[in-house]
Amino acid sequence: MHSHKLQDSDNLKLVHQTQLDTKEKFRIVIKSLFSLNFIKSLVSSFAYYLFEHVYWKFDITTKGVFRVHSTTSIRNAKNISLGFDTRITTNCIVWAGKTSKITIGDNVLIGPGVQLHASNHGYKLGKGAMTYQERVEKDIMLGDDVWIGGNSVITAGVTLADGIIVAAGSTVTKSFNEKNIIIGGVPAKKITERV
Repeated sequence: MHSHKLQDSDNLKLVHQTQLDTKEKFRIVIKSLFSLNFIKSLVSSFAYYLFEHVYWKFDITTKGVFRVHSTTSIRNAKNISLGFDTRITTNCIVWAGKTSKITIGDNVLIGPGVQLHASNHGYKLGKGAMTYQERVEKDIMLGDDVWIGGNSVITAGVTLADGIIVAAGSTVTKSFNEKNIIIGGVPAKKITERV
């Protein structure tokens, strides 16, 4: 029992030795605030914020009322069309390609963490690193009254008919042309019809 107290005491001393005192922490904060690296980081972060969350609003096509959460990332907004009363919630990714479009119908609900990617990296062997290969681009089209459940992924080339519900966490890799059905899974398949 006595040895445990001794070990605890030694551990406590070690913790105190490795922690910075308040003056040292304050000095580091002040030094960081007035450094060139901090200013560069601040400017870079502000520019990224403008690009990701503000600039797209000048290029996107809408039918009037829509809601897009401030944490949503939108790319190539000139190739994105939002229908009337479309709602895109937190932490979503809506990335059209340079030539591919994303068209979202009226009254569409897009849950948190959903990703729509209208382009993909090339992945052919012998053509160099995937990150530098030509992108494969295909349009995405979501009909009216579609609901995409949270954390789902919609890949390039997918069309979803009116009234489709995509179960949360699904990966949709092919089109579904039947209206008013519920799909889900990885990859997504028809589960049932809406009632």
